[in-house]
Amino acid sequence: MRVLILTDADFARREHSLLARLEIGLADEGARVIHALPSSGSDPAPSAAADLMAPPAGDASGSASGQDPFSGGSGLYSTLVAYEDVGFAFSVPARARRLILAIAAALDEPEDDLALDVIHVFGHQAWPLALALARYLDARVVFEVWSASLLHEASRIPPLHPAGRAPQLPALMVPGRALGEAMGKHAPLSAIHVAPWGVPVPEAVRRAREPGDHAAVAASVLASGDDPHAVIAALDGLRSAAERFPELLVFLDSRAAHRAQIWRRVRKLGLMDRLSVVGDVESRREPILHTDLLIQPEARGHHRSLTLAAMAAGMAVVAHADGMIDSFLDRRTARLVSGTNAGAWSEALHQLLADPAGCHQLGASARQHIHDHHSVSAYVTAVLTAYESLLAPVPRVTA
Repeated sequence: MRVLILTDADFARREHSLLARLEIGLADEGARVIHALPSSGSDPAPSAAADLMAPPAGDASGSASGQDPFSGGSGLYSTLVAYEDVGFAFSVPARARRLILAIAAALDEPEDDLALDVIHVFGHQAWPLALALARYLDARVVFEVWSASLLHEASRIPPLHPAGRAPQLPALMVPGRALGEAMGKHAPLSAIHVAPWGVPVPEAVRRAREPGDHAAVAASVLASGDDPHAVIAALDGLRSAAERFPELLVFLDSRAAHRAQIWRRVRKLGLMDRLSVVGDVESRREPILHTDLLIQPEARGHHRSLTLAAMAAGMAVVAHADGMIDSFLDRRTARLVSGTNAGAWSEALHQLLADPAGCHQLGASARQHIHDHHSVSAYVTAVLTAYESLLAPVPRVTA
């Protein structure tokens, strides 16, 4: 099986670890993987490529000799190629042709002989290019729908008309059952495949804080700022918690900090002396995974592997209740807060900070849940099952 992983700049930057593990798993199962990364942007493609050129921490390290399996951008697991992601809509077919030439050159094959079995596209900015490639190469396409904000757009993807076969509605892949059910209501005739994202669970177990321990406690706020009222409610709760826990430090996602309404509130609350702004939180996630709490105040149906990684690391997660995220189970994997009431956020944060044992127990429970339901191997298996169903004579829905 030959698979093209096609990513837009935003997804490549945020989820490069997820993509690297998927490619390693596909290659281990015998698939030939090509990864097309965008060539534009300030830093998205290089940062993604850097992660893809080294095995993710906690996974297999490549060859027995320790050689970098992605050396030179083409190696044991995948072949990296760049594509043009900037241009008017009418230029998509031409850009697709140039990408085909780049793939053929990377594989050292004649352009006319190039064949791809599956194109798996991550990031909706790359959807039009994926459709153009599929038309040229007569390949199956899987569209990753990772957010509730993409449901309407995904339902409007036009059918493909492969040579000699009946028109095919798009195949859609979702990282959770709740999102899959919602997608089914928007696109009842499309093939919808559920493949929960997988992350490794570290072997080391997080040490519990001792009662009366006055060492600094760090809380990371993961937020886009698209829902400023929700972010402000969480910050109000943090300010209240800081009155009782002066050792509390706050790390705020730069995307939220750059929203004027949120930044004004930070200054008004007097959080400046204990707050640090962190850029590219999701792509440079290691520092965040060493903090004590992950706070996710926005309920927008966005799936993030960083949240799964935090749970896998045994962090306590405090999040806005979100019915589109299967991994959010109140008091089992996270402490969930309903609405944008600052008092509710304050109460949840107070209880976790005042009860180190309970905080540790919540993190341990989340860690076990990730081990049981979000393993990398199960994710790769679900993706491969979807691919195989697409290539079967009669495609079927998998869940």
